[in-house]
Amino acid sequence: MKTFLMFIVLVSSSLSSATMIIPAYNEIYCPRIDDIAEIVRESDWGGHVFETYRVMSIVEEWNKSFMWATDTMITSNKTPLCVGLMDDKGAPNAGAVGTQYILMGVSLIEILETNYGKYSLQKSVNEKFVLAHEYSHFLQNLYYLEFDYILPMLSTKIKEQHADCMAAYILQLNQSLPVESTVALESFIVELADSHIVGDHGTSEQRIMAYKTGSGLAHLAKSSGATLTSTTTETIIKECGRFYAPTSRP
Repeated sequence: MKTFLMFIVLVSSSLSSATMIIPAYNEIYCPRIDDIAEIVRESDWGGHVFETYRVMSIVEEWNKSFMWATDTMITSNKTPLCVGLMDDKGAPNAGAVGTQYILMGVSLIEILETNYGKYSLQKSVNEKFVLAHEYSHFLQNLYYLEFDYILPMLSTKIKEQHADCMAAYILQLNQSLPVESTVALESFIVELADSHIVGDHGTSEQRIMAYKTGSGLAHLAKSSGATLTSTTTETIIKECGRFYAPTSRP
């Protein structure tokens, strides 16, 4: 019993001292980044303000899962993670800035709502993939991963496909997606892909392959009993790194 209580105390201590998820418009904890992104304030977006808290809750769920896995990179990170919405100026986008920001674009959310329905499962699945991709960039930055290949565009593509792989891994380990949702998500990923080989995120074939690679790795891990609360971010980074290798590793 004493051992069990000590475990609870240690885990609770880790959870209380680990990465905090903060609304991106909170200027006390979140420095202004006006030159990079225009943060949507709480009063700026009318009836859609709940999306800030929805986006925050999704990221916080993953963060807490890694904390329960006693992931030292997450539990020792004292920099608040500012999560929320940005004005993407009608050009659907999302982004991660260093280890401090994960942002969803207003017009991207509006397109998801228009195409799939505001409260639909598919809108939620697609939104989570975008957030998981950006959360993966946050992890890449947290680990100081570098993708320094000879060709700059190749470096960017491998970094982006590594993030796609990690996003799929996180989603599949967190929940098993219905077949119809998986098919629709792949169609959505095709929409996000570059239309030609000269691009920075990868063609539809490359991005789908990265997604399927991460999903397959997660299914294999689950068959051995892995869950998101027993898997560290380092494991996911290294597993996807077998196929989309950083030039520096954790």
